[in-house]
This record gives sequence, C-alpha cells and structure tokens, in this order.
Amino acid sequence: MNKKLTIALLLIFSLMLTVVPGAGAQIVDTVYVALHDQPDAGYFLPAPPSTDGMDYVDDMIQWQWGKTQRHTPRGYQASRESWWVPNMMRIVMAEVLGLDTITNEKMPALSRLIEKTYNTGNLSTASAKKKYMRVRPFVEMGEDTWAKHDTDYLRTNGSYPSGHTAFGWATALVFAEMWPELQDTILRRGFQFGENRIITGAHYQSDVNAGYLCAAASIARAHANPELAKDIAAARAEYIRIKGLPADYDPVAKAGFPKGVKILNAPVDTTHYRYVADILRYKKARLLRSTERGRQAVADVDTRNSYFAAIFGNILGITISKEATPTIWKLMDYVKEHSGRVARELKDQHFRKRPYVQLGDTTPAPEEEESHFHTSSYASAHANIGWSLALVMAEMAPEEQNELLRFGYDYGYSRLITGYHWATDIEAGRLLACAFVARLHADPSFAALMQQAHDEYLRAKSGCRLVTLTDVVPDAILEIRYYSTYNFVGKRIDGYEEPTALLTSQAADSLRAVSEDLKAQGYRLKIYDAYRPQKAVDHFMHWAENLSDTLMKPYFYPDLDKSVLFEREYIMEKSGHTRGSTVDLTLFDMKTEKEADMGGTFDWFGPESHPDFCGNPDTGMYTGDNSKSPAGRRITAEQFKNRMILRQAMLRHGFVPFNTEWWHFTLKNEPYPNTYFTFPVKEVR
Repeated sequence: MNKKLTIALLLIFSLMLTVVPGAGAQIVDTVYVALHDQPDAGYFLPAPPSTDGMDYVDDMIQWQWGKTQRHTPRGYQASRESWWVPNMMRIVMAEVLGLDTITNEKMPALSRLIEKTYNTGNLSTASAKKKYMRVRPFVEMGEDTWAKHDTDYLRTNGSYPSGHTAFGWATALVFAEMWPELQDTILRRGFQFGENRIITGAHYQSDVNAGYLCAAASIARAHANPELAKDIAAARAEYIRIKGLPADYDPVAKAGFPKGVKILNAPVDTTHYRYVADILRYKKARLLRSTERGRQAVADVDTRNSYFAAIFGNILGITISKEATPTIWKLMDYVKEHSGRVARELKDQHFRKRPYVQLGDTTPAPEEEESHFHTSSYASAHANIGWSLALVMAEMAPEEQNELLRFGYDYGYSRLITGYHWATDIEAGRLLACAFVARLHADPSFAALMQQAHDEYLRAKSGCRLVTLTDVVPDAILEIRYYSTYNFVGKRIDGYEEPTALLTSQAADSLRAVSEDLKAQGYRLKIYDAYRPQKAVDHFMHWAENLSDTLMKPYFYPDLDKSVLFEREYIMEKSGHTRGSTVDLTLFDMKTEKEADMGGTFDWFGPESHPDFCGNPDTGMYTGDNSKSPAGRRITAEQFKNRMILRQAMLRHGFVPFNTEWWHFTLKNEPYPNTYFTFPVKEVR
C-alpha cells in the first residue's frame, strides 16, 4: 500500500469520529457567508424536476449511468468521498495540490481556507433543501446508497440541491483562485466530486447541477467578506513556502483562463445515452415560444451592454450607462469579452450541431440562424455570459443577489427555448462561467475594478453625487487625520482607503466660494475630514467601548475619563459627516506658510474646542472667559479671532457651525439630510 493511500485511509477513518453537520448547520466563526446572508437557491433556481417531467428523464438516464460506475475505480472513489465533513476536502485538495496531507497543525492557512469554504458551500443549499425536501434517488428506487455508511442519515435529508456538490465545487472554485496554475486540475476534480453523488445514488443529476450553481453563488457572496481574500493570500503564501518556491512567486502571472475542455465532459452527441433526454427537454422548452416566457427568450438573444444595463438597472434601481456609471459599464464589458472568449475556445475543441440545425427546425429569432448555423452549440456562450455577469453583479450588489442570479439562470434557459442550444450545452456554459469568474478573482486588477464598481453602485443607489474635493477646490491642503494614525484612536480608521476628501457637489461648490473669500484675506483651507463612511463611525463606537485603550488620551482628551465619551456625545452612533456635506477644516496662513493658530488641536475633546470658549461667536467679541475649562486653559484674543475668521467665511457661504467644535461645519441646505452613506473614502474616478 503506497504512502498517500495509507494517509488517505487513516484520514477517512478519522472522519467516522467527527460529528456530521446537516446542510442547515452553521459552525460559528468558520464561514464566509452566514446562513441568513446566503443567496436563496429556493428562489433563483427552478424547482426540482417532477417524476413525470422531461428533465426527470435525464435524471433517470444518469442514475442508470451512475450504477454502471460502481464497481470501478471511479465508483470506489465515489464511495470513499461520500463523507460529509471538512476533512474529506482536505484529502481531495491535498491530492490535487501534490501534498501528502493537509492538517491544522502543519498547514493551518490551507486547512482554515478549506474548512471555512466547506462550511460556506454547505450552507448554500439549505434554503432550497428545506423548501423542496426532494426524495433521494436511492429512496425513490427502494435501494441503499453505494456508500452504505450514510444511507440512514440521507433518507430524511433533501436531495435538491446536492450539498456535497456545493461544498466540493465551492472548495474547488476558491482553491482555483488561490493557485490558478492548477485551476484546470482543481476544477476538474471539483466537478467530478459532484458527479460522484450520482454514482452513489445519493443525488440526481439535476440535484448536482443545482449544487454547482449554489456553490458559485455562495462564493460570489463570500467575496464581499474581506476575510476570504485574506485567507486566500495566507494559504497561497503557505503553499509557496511548503513547495520551496521563491517568496515572491506569482502563480497568477502565467495562468491564463480556465480550459473548459480540461474541466468538463465532452458534449452529448447523437449516439450518447443522454441525447434522448436533450431532445425531450428541447421539445418541452419549445412549447413556451408562444408565451410571454418565449417572448422574453427572444429578447434574451441580445448580448449588448445596453440590454444588460437595462435589465440590471431595473433590478438594482439605478441607471446604468456608459455616462452615468462608467465603471459598472466597463466591468460588464470586461466580463462579456473574456467570458465569451473562454466559451469560444471550448467551442473550437468540440463541434456540436445546434438543436434547430440538427432537427431541421426553425427558431423564433430567424435573423440569427444563418450566422449560427456553422458554429458549435457546446458550450453555450450565452449561458456562460449570463451566469458570469450574474455572479459578478451579485457580488457587487449582494442585497439584490437573488434577482440577479435568477436573471442569470433564466438568460441561459432562454437559449433552449429559442432552439440555439441543448440543455446540456447550457449547463456546461454555466459551469464554465463559474470557473471563469474564479480566475477573474485571482487577478488583483479585477479585484480593484470590482471595488470601484461597488463604490459606484452605492453612490448611484443612494443618489449621491460625491466629488473629490480637490477637483473643485484645487488649492485646498489635505491632512486627512483618519487616514493617518495621528487621531484620537491612534490607528487608521476603517473606511479610509485613500488620503482624500469627498463632499457632495453642492457642499464642494460652496466651499470653493469660501476658499476664494479667504484667499483674498491671505488664507488657504486645510481639510482634516469631509465625508465619513458609516464604517468609520462604527470603528469609533467599538474603540469607545474598549475603556482600556487610552493610547492617545494625552493628546486628545487628557481631562476626560474615556467612560464619559458617549454620555457627553463626543462619540455617537451617527455622524453628519456620513451624509456627505460636512467638513472639518482650519486656516492655512499663506504669509507664514503655517496653520493659523486656533488655540487648540482638531478633535480635542473638551470645552476648549467650543466656538464660544473665551468669546461670543455671535458678536465676534473676545471675553477671555475660560470658566468652562476644567484645567484652567484659555485661548488668546488672536486665537479667538482666527476661529472667527473661519467661522464667518463659512457662514457667509451657506454653512452651519457646530456648537462644540470650532472646525466643524455642515452645508445648511444639504442634499441628503436623512441619508447615511457606507461607501469608503477614495478618489472619485
């Protein structure tokens, strides 16, 4: 017995000692997407085939195929891999990565990535399983599973979608992203891991097909969690070290897009046992041509950006166009171009006649017939493009993931209705899309484009038109304190991704008038903060709750006990800055080339920061009254005068001061008085 097989058998034995979670179980702190955030497969996927439907014919044909594989090496593999625990995926991934084993002790980063991905994929089928509780094939046929150990457990667990397929394919997608040099091998193994469930009799083909899509949808949602990217990077670094590669080795650089011919099975031809099912499924779909669904299928022939922009814009509640949302438009262009190329490469490897050509039929989109007559039906480029875009858009706008994914699925099915593709071609197109999107995520430039598109979406969704302040007030000086560590927390604040200042266009225009006013008096504006995302406010809240963290107390709140920051409203759950029309600023003296002396630092927590400290801000008169200062501090007449110069200029041009901070002003007629934005601080490009 060779070493790898011995290790595998020992690990499999250890699985028997592990508690097996159901598809709805959630292991705390070991998932990328919690159950309540998972896409709802009970919504975006169709119901499982009924036993009197044409799709069930394909299920039965594949069930018979599975039984023929049982007493073969593939069949024994299927039995071994039927355990429903993370260690099973550790064995599989060790095999494809060329490792003896993956354990928590020796390879913690790889092991952690497997476990969290497994759990995430496993949860992805929960809603649909509960909704349909489909009877499993071995129960329907009055048999046991080929893997005898899980027969009793599976009798009461829904068959649709396949949870095994979902966690196996999810793991394959993430590991293909982690190490794209081996993406084809990894994805082929993940694909077969799902197919193995047909061999054991635990699932129908349609259950497995649905499991693949649940996994891809769940991983798309997982990419909204920054922990996934961190864990992938850690696993990649660990693998580089284990394999003895240079520390700066880049597995992405030489890896092209995935090769469908190496991942998927060959297409069904006229001699294939599944061809009968393909014909029956086509005949069933053809009946829809005279219905509203059929008219939608004809509309779905369109692959132009403008078509997708209209569909997605309607789902997202925004206007998508090259002018209004240039980054989202660019993202769609990029995905369409490259997903289409991946599909064409597979078509070049396998020529299959389209249904209307094979059967001498007509289509409801005759203008396309001549150009498609001599092109391959396998795999469906339409299904590939539609599902690729759906995954990417669902990641960009996760709150609308179910509608987006449903469109992506239906867009592929439209090709069966119109007669341009067989059902198995469409299924292959969607799987190819899953592999393609995994490869996109391995590219840092794509990650950056996704983030920019997400930010643009949030701005468009809120109706907010923020501008980069220095584009409107080019001579403003920026010292963005929350991007630095010199602030009352002592760390860079969450949500500040670039040292820039954003404001609504209305506030920026008014601030430009302030700037012109003050330049005539010998001053420029220096900006400490402007738009502040809710994430930053949340960071302040968490910091204030930790009473032991007083790193910056000597510099910003020496006279206060940290426990009173909430009570005195120095820290609050909401901030006017988050509405986009509030700015924190001071004066810069052009003569001395220094900040004007305001008698106190920005973000000082104390009465010394109040506009009425030592004077009357309404009259501009200095009084020297420092009675509110607990430490007897005072500011000079000159310092008070400087505060008033800033205040009066801001008042003249439509800003309202804050009664506890001399540096804080909000546009009186702010355009979004009740909206608190969430997108990060970075230049508007």
